[in-house]
Amino acid sequence: MIQIHKLARLLCLLGLLSLTSCWSPQWRWGIGIDELPKRTDILAKASDITVEDLFGRRMLNRPRKALVGNWSFVHEDETYVYLGLPRFAGLFDDRREIPEVFRTPKSELEARFPGWRTIDGEQMRQVLYQQIGSMPEKWQASLEDSYIRVIVTLAEDQPINAEFSGPNLELRFDKLSLTRIKA
Repeated sequence: MIQIHKLARLLCLLGLLSLTSCWSPQWRWGIGIDELPKRTDILAKASDITVEDLFGRRMLNRPRKALVGNWSFVHEDETYVYLGLPRFAGLFDDRREIPEVFRTPKSELEARFPGWRTIDGEQMRQVLYQQIGSMPEKWQASLEDSYIRVIVTLAEDQPINAEFSGPNLELRFDKLSLTRIKA
């Protein structure tokens, strides 16, 4: 009877290990970042997204210790720019993979969002902190025709620079340099 319990525990442990990716199966869910440029079949199947979708995904980026969990440009050719959300291949694996690849037309991206290579949510947070004087409670950025529009909601009694007033602010920034455009 004791042997059956040991066997059941061992099977349960092996099942948990495989579910948490500690024990790597032969198949994988995503494609390795290093393999992506060579895999034209994956690039051809990439999901098309608009420039606004790409901008919105990049605005979700936050400071991270590891190079995973932020929307990153994973490949670029003459026609498209490819975007993905890298993650670790397993719990104890430092390889990064991308479960799904997205693409947007490069010419349209360069015309609508010229700062696409460098501007993301992490950089926007830094600029908002410098402009407002403290980190806003909530903010939402949108890509307009000639600027980036940011709606900021401040917390009650939040310390802010003297030029601002009220709990809601609307700020405009240049699409290339993130310098503030005064309305």
